[in-house]
Amino acid sequence: MRLPPLRAWAKRLWSLGPSRLALGLAILLALLGLALPVWSLSRFTGNTQDISTFSWTRMATDRFQSGEWTGTTIIPYSSSAFPTVAGVLGLSYAIDVAFLLLAVVVFAMFSLKIGRTMPTLGLLVTSLLVVGVGLLAIFYPTLAIPGAATTDPGTGTFTVSGFWGSTNTGPTQVSWGAGLGWWLVLISVVSGSVGAAIPYLKSIRAMVPPPPEDWQPPAR
Repeated sequence: MRLPPLRAWAKRLWSLGPSRLALGLAILLALLGLALPVWSLSRFTGNTQDISTFSWTRMATDRFQSGEWTGTTIIPYSSSAFPTVAGVLGLSYAIDVAFLLLAVVVFAMFSLKIGRTMPTLGLLVTSLLVVGVGLLAIFYPTLAIPGAATTDPGTGTFTVSGFWGSTNTGPTQVSWGAGLGWWLVLISVVSGSVGAAIPYLKSIRAMVPPPPEDWQPPAR
């Protein structure tokens, strides 16, 4: 009996198992995260709002007048006033690429015999490696961007006190925070960490000997 295309694809995906499904989702989200901005900075003065988003190689600024979009300016970091932020984002995206490649390798490894027969210690090292690189991808920009933005002339005279925040400088209200790319990387890291940990947890569970056939729980 031939299954409909959608059901056939769903059955094929389900046959991957929870570990590879989670790793596959992590790979997809990491790819999308590479194409989207990591951080954004918004300035609101009177009826004019400028929202700047910071991607891998460029900065895009959308201008709104009285709530209506009036145009977008896209410039490379080499022509912007954010050289320090550009350096931080370059390294941040490099870490994201490293996490993406690691997730691809682990997915392929779990698809082969070597992954299914890997000892418990090897599975532990693999899961810790995925978690470690993933945490670095999440926390490096959150810790490094505030200081970098504070030193760059494009920010102004105020201090960027954290990855998220807001302040007033004269008549201008300024706010900043994570871009969509950072959120996708966060979900990717969570999914990838779960996918890498599942085989290890199964291996630990398999090491526990089953109870004797005549064993019964003690009466209360």
